[in-house]
Amino acid sequence: MHTFPVDYHGSITDAHGRYTAQHETDCPRGEDHEIPYWMGLDERLILSDPETGRIVLTCVRTSSVTKIAPDGQPLHIPAVDGDMVRIGTGRGELVIFAEQEPAYRYGSDRAARVSFYSRSGGRWYISSTVMDLGGGRICREVYSTPEERRRRLLALDREDRITYLHDLRDRPDAWDYEREADALERVAQQIEAMDAAA
Repeated sequence: MHTFPVDYHGSITDAHGRYTAQHETDCPRGEDHEIPYWMGLDERLILSDPETGRIVLTCVRTSSVTKIAPDGQPLHIPAVDGDMVRIGTGRGELVIFAEQEPAYRYGSDRAARVSFYSRSGGRWYISSTVMDLGGGRICREVYSTPEERRRRLLALDREDRITYLHDLRDRPDAWDYEREADALERVAQQIEAMDAAA
């Protein structure tokens, strides 16, 4: 079963600390954790000692833990350009984050306009949606190193330029054909340099 590191900060203060967590499929105490479907998911976790594997806590609410990323920092920290975030209702959709700004000049400060990369007709565009983030920042859903974020954005750039050049193939004398071809070459060289350094 999939496990992941967490910091426990729930109501049992003596047990606060770092654990290995896994999702609970059946309650060991036989309790029913079902809730009405309109209240969302009531996921529970089993927390184990990361060194011995001994189960320490069961039936732990996900709100009582902070998921930890491979670099030792919390997984869900404010997103930066190139991070994967989740938008939409329910579990939502994973998208590549671009930026966040206030949704409205006046009125509620809880709403934010979250911009993300979306693909249409082979081209990549910046789309946006308004989300109620309680005045906070949208957080990454998946851990990515700075190199992974950069590679992700370069891959989008390369794919977008290839599609655009393909659209221009019947007009190789167009004023922007040579410019786009040069830009594609520069992007390809950056990706090759990252591959060579890996």
